Amino acid sequence: MQCGMASMLNFLYLLLLPTFSEEIKTIQAMAENEKILLKKIFKKESYDYSLPSESPTIVLPFMFIDHIEQLVCFSANKFYLVSFYNTAYNIYWFATIFEYMFYLLQDQKQQLIDMHCSMLFHWTDKRIVWEPRDYGNVGKIVRQKSDLPRMKLRSDQAMQYFNTEVTLISNGAVYAQVILTIRSTCSLDFTAYPNDIQSCLLTMFTPLPLSRLKFSRSTSLTQKPDMFGSLMNELRTIRSGEFEITNLSASLLFILPFGKITANESADRPEMMRSVIRFEIKFRRIIYYYSVTIALPLFCLATITFMVGTIVSASNTIVWLLLCFAGQILNYTQMLNKLPPDQQNTPFCAKMATIMLAETMALIIYRAAITYKYRHSINEKGMFRCSRMQKIEKTLRILFILHTFLNAVLLFC
Repeated sequence: MQCGMASMLNFLYLLLLPTFSEEIKTIQAMAENEKILLKKIFKKESYDYSLPSESPTIVLPFMFIDHIEQLVCFSANKFYLVSFYNTAYNIYWFATIFEYMFYLLQDQKQQLIDMHCSMLFHWTDKRIVWEPRDYGNVGKIVRQKSDLPRMKLRSDQAMQYFNTEVTLISNGAVYAQVILTIRSTCSLDFTAYPNDIQSCLLTMFTPLPLSRLKFSRSTSLTQKPDMFGSLMNELRTIRSGEFEITNLSASLLFILPFGKITANESADRPEMMRSVIRFEIKFRRIIYYYSVTIALPLFCLATITFMVGTIVSASNTIVWLLLCFAGQILNYTQMLNKLPPDQQNTPFCAKMATIMLAETMALIIYRAAITYKYRHSINEKGMFRCSRMQKIEKTLRILFILHTFLNAVLLFC
């Protein structure tokens, strides 16, 4: 009985569905209403694209990270400035992109960042208001840049026909979404490698004064799936090579005359101030090969060197120490190829390897001197000195044992 009722309801539902021709007519009617609406709203007599709807116009920017492709090294700052406004439909809107100071890592020799992201800008223009029921219930209009005449850009062609979309809402809300692939320079600090945390800054600013345009404090930087809190109950991280994102933040700043930056908004002279959005991304290095390929060889070579250096009676001790020294040089060279380059700071493991090389060289010199002393200690005074040297040898063995434990703690903890 229930199955029969369900089948009957499904059949009635299919009968009530519009036909294909009716759907085509509805779509054509909506397209015609959109054309009429755009022509009416953006008349030259009633809409001046050179003037904002309000002064100042408050723009709410969002950045959504889609994917981080690679992070590489090169210390410099790259500067991009793009301002947009539509010369066809005269939609006055502004979005400047960007000054980048960014870091991520894949090829760490050039210090560059490749990142795919989306910028969403929202503001209100009270001149773009209509009653949907007067235009066939058209409540919003969405247009790709390819459907608009050529847009005038400054400095950088960030808005292309394939990556820009503008949405107009009947209540005057305007949304502009730009899909970008960013490559920017950065400066990395690997002093704490392999536990280093990098902080990447991206600054978005406007050349317009605060009296004409300012960014909203409600700006945000997040992952695209988390736009409406969809990641609230799901743990997802963005990874790039050896790094994963640990924190995303955005803050509103203001540029005062003479380049001073402050977080406090002052309304004394807004015509002399500019608003700035600073996005910050923090990365933490997550690597699994460090212990096996860097820390373990370094620890083993140092331990073997200490063991060989404490054998006084071996006639070939110096030869074995020289072999250990050569092995440390070879390991040091291979380790430098694995480590990220940094012209200003050296990672701790590289500093430790350098200290071990110096210790090995000092041990070779010491062992050569001690061997010479033992061979020439033939009288009682010499035997007394030899006995005293044996006490020194025992002390050195204890120090080497403690040094080995210290190396293990420093390299693996």
